[in-house]
This record gives sequence, C-alpha cells and structure tokens, in this order.
Amino acid sequence: MPHPILATAMAVGIAATAGAGALGDAPPTVNVTANKHVSATRLTAVVTPNALYSAAPASDVVVLGAHGSLAVGEPRGVPQAGALAGASRAVPGGLELSTGLATSRVHPLPERVNTDIEMVSAPTTSGPALRLGRATTPSVGSTGPAGAAAPGLFSLLIGNGDEPGENGGWLIGNGADGGPGQDGGRGGLLFGNGGRGGDALTSGGPAGRGGDAGLFGNGGDGGTGFVSSAAGTNAASGGTGGAGGNGGLLMGDGGKGGTGGRAISAEGPANGGNGGRGGNAGVLGGDAGGGGDGGRGYSEKGPASGGAGGAGAAASTVGNGGSGGKGGSAQGAGSANGGAGGSGGAGGFVSGDGGAGGGGGTALSAAGTGSGGSGGDGGNARGAGGGGRGGVGALGQSKDARGFGGVGGAGGRSGVTGTGGAGGAGGSGVSDTLDAAGGSGGDGGDGSRGGIGGTGGAAHSKSGNAQGGFAGDGGTGSRGSGGDGGDGGIGTSTTGKGRGGNGGNGGGGIRAAPVGKAAKARRAAAVAEATAPAPDGVVSLGPAYAQSRSATNALCCNEFSCAVTNSSEW
Repeated sequence: MPHPILATAMAVGIAATAGAGALGDAPPTVNVTANKHVSATRLTAVVTPNALYSAAPASDVVVLGAHGSLAVGEPRGVPQAGALAGASRAVPGGLELSTGLATSRVHPLPERVNTDIEMVSAPTTSGPALRLGRATTPSVGSTGPAGAAAPGLFSLLIGNGDEPGENGGWLIGNGADGGPGQDGGRGGLLFGNGGRGGDALTSGGPAGRGGDAGLFGNGGDGGTGFVSSAAGTNAASGGTGGAGGNGGLLMGDGGKGGTGGRAISAEGPANGGNGGRGGNAGVLGGDAGGGGDGGRGYSEKGPASGGAGGAGAAASTVGNGGSGGKGGSAQGAGSANGGAGGSGGAGGFVSGDGGAGGGGGTALSAAGTGSGGSGGDGGNARGAGGGGRGGVGALGQSKDARGFGGVGGAGGRSGVTGTGGAGGAGGSGVSDTLDAAGGSGGDGGDGSRGGIGGTGGAAHSKSGNAQGGFAGDGGTGSRGSGGDGGDGGIGTSTTGKGRGGNGGNGGGGIRAAPVGKAAKARRAAAVAEATAPAPDGVVSLGPAYAQSRSATNALCCNEFSCAVTNSSEW
C-alpha cells in the first residue's frame, strides 16, 4: 500500500499539470541539472519521513567545524550515506556542492542545526580541538573565555622563553635573557640553551647569572657588573660580573663569565670590578666556560686599579678547561695597578686540554707607580691532553715614577700524554724619569714533554736605569724532552744604565734530574726577601722584579742609583 503522504503529493502534481494544459499555456521549462541544490536539512526531511525515525534520538558523531575544531555533535536532520546519492559532499555551515554544478550556494539551516554548528565550529587559533561532549558545549580555543584560562599544552612543552628571565618549554626550548640583575632563564629539560644573565644597573646589585641548560645544551653567559662613576674625591667601584651558566647535565658547553663593571672617578680612587667565573660543562662532554674580563678603572686625578679576570671552569669527562679572563686596565694620575688575569680551568678526566691563563691588564700612571697586571696560570690536563699556556704579563708605565711589567703566568701541567703549557711572557716596564723593570717570564709546565719558559719582559727608561725581565725555566719532561728556557728581556736607558735579563734554564728530560728546580727555589727565596720592609732611603723594585733574581744576587734601588747585592758593579 502506498504511503499516504506520497500518494497525496502525486495527486496534487497531476492536478496542477492538467490545469495548466486546460488553460492552453505551455508548461514551464525547468533546468533540473543547473538549478537543483541538495540541502542536508531538506534531504533529511524528504528521505526520512518515518515518524519513528524522527522521534528516535540520534547517535553522537564527530563534527568538523569551520576552523578545524572537532566536537561530538548532535546532528539532527543529517542524512545517512544512502540518502545522499545525488550529492558529492556536504560542507558544514550550509555550503553545499552538488554533482554537476559549477557554482555553490549557501542555504540557511534550521534554527536547531545553526545553533549546534555555531557552538561546535567556534574559531580557534590553537589548532584542532576534540571536545568530549554534546554539540551544545563550546569547543576549547584560545579566543573564547574558556580558552583564555587554559593555555595550550604544546606551548608549555615546547617553546622559547619570551619574557625576561623566563624558562624555556618543559621539554624543549631556550631560556630568555634576564632583565636588569636577573638570572637568565633555564633551557628545556631535554634540549635548550640557557639565557644570558642581565646586566647590573644598581649600585651594589649583582649581575645576573647565566641560565643553566637541560640535559643537552649550552649555558648562558653571565651579565656585566655594575658600572660605577663618582664625582669629586668619592671612590668608584665597579660590580662583579655574573657567573656563566652550566652546560647540559649530560652534554654541553658552560657559559662565559660576565665582564666586571667599569669604575670612573674624577679625583678619588677607581677600582674596576672582577670578571665572573665560567660555567661548568656537561658530565659526558663539553668545554667549560671561560672567565669574564675584569673591569677598567680610571681616575683623572686619583689612583686606579683594574679588576681581576674571572677563573675558567674545569671540564668534566671529555672537554677543554675554560680560559681565564683578562685583567682590567688601569689609568690614573696616582698609582695605577692593572688587574691580574684569571687562571685557566682543568681539562677533562678522560681527555681535554687545560685552559689558558688570562693576560694581565695594562697600567698607565702620570705621577705614581705603574704596575702591569700579572698573567694567570694555565690549567692542568688530567687525562690525555696538554697543559694550558700561561697568561702574558702586561705593560706597566709611569711618566714621573717607576714602571713595572707584569709577571707572566706559569704553564699548566700536561696529562698522561701531551706537552706542558708554555710559560707566559713578562710584561714591559717603562718610565720617563725613574727606574723601570720588565716582568719575569712564567715557567713552562711539566708533563710528558716539558713546556717552554716564558720570555722576560723588556724595560726602558729615559733618565733612570732599566732592568730586563728574567726568563722562565722550561718544564720537566717525564717521558720525553724537557722544555727550553725562555729568553731574557732587554733593558735600555737613554741616560742611565740598561741591563738585560737572564735566560731561563732548560727543563730536565726523560730519566734526568730536574735541572731547573734549584733555580726555582732560589727565586722563591728572592721573592720573600724583596717583599720584606726595605731600609730607609732604599726602594725595592718589588715582587715583579724580585721573582727574576736569585737570593744572592738581588737588586735594590734608591732615588739615584741601583746596586747589586754582593757586587760593586751595576
């Protein structure tokens, strides 16, 4: 038996056709192919007229919104696959494409369907979201009220820090640089570099430390110390640079220490800040961080001193030790003392070279003593590797007083294989009116093969006497040749007397007695003698010069001349 609704529709259509023929009018031409549009809503009403089907609750389906969000919908009026035989596909939001049609048309949907789709396909910027609920529940996105309270999980796990001092993602990402005086952000737990520490902007405030890496990554560099300036006779003191961050727990390089802050004073003392220490390397591999450079000290009418360079960090298992930072320079009307270079860090336990010592800072004085900074000692190698070279002593110059060059740093000891580090050269000493002395060269490091000794520093004076620096001794070789001794420094004077420094002793070779050890002991005694209080009217050239003299051949000067102990000759 035919369905009542279908039978009624057929009857109405036949009657309408017959009426048109009776009036004599031609029936209208309808282009079904060009104008037929399939609507998901209307198809549901046509192909599923069964009252029982319409009354039954529809099962949940996943609905794809306009912007890629997913939700469990309640698709009232959506047909089954068999009912859409004439449509190629249906687009959410009422956009329908029919088979054979060249154009598309948007049809309004029933109120119930419109409401559901609008809730499901709310625009999102955080990518597709799967909502376990009905279509009437809003999807989670970053633009709605619910999205603002729930940050994306992806951005928490992976991403770089963007705010000052912010850490990287929980798993992967780089830490952000720190704000003023703030530590740099940490890298992600798995991969990521630490951020740079922030510079100190307040007096007495510390510079930021470099951020640490996670398991793999490099530590951040330390921030710069506070820059100090003072008016009148007030003192100025620069701040210490921040320490470098540690490399990855497993692998990674340590960060470099921050530079010490400058100090500038009009008439008072000015002391530059010290450089920060380098960061440690990873346990399995990586180079340790180098120390930061010392800050400069400048006083227009007072004394000045440069800050010391920071020490380089030691490597862990495989890797090179960090280099020491350079000492800060000093310039003033009074006495000027250059900063000492930082010492190099040790190499890894398995392999790696020791870090080089930092060079000393130069010293320039108008009316006071000018003493160049000494070089830092090179780091030792602990496994297979060579010792680090010693830092170079710096120039010490004065216009109206004495000038002393800085002492070169000693070379580091090598490991089971490798060569001891070379000793650093001594710095030059220069004076226009009084005496000048060059700094001693550093001793070469011991090792499988000994390192060479450092060259003595040159000396020059226009009106006073000049003594060239003594050279460093070569290092002892335990499995090979000993190191060569360094060359002595030259001494020249325009109107006074000039004398060159002695060359260094060569180091002992394999199975040989350490030739240079006795000389080193004599020179150590000379330092103690030179640093003792001098008699009235006698001025010692100081430790920088005394290290290049033996205890039985020490040299002292008064205001007019110099004399060699136990000798009547200059």
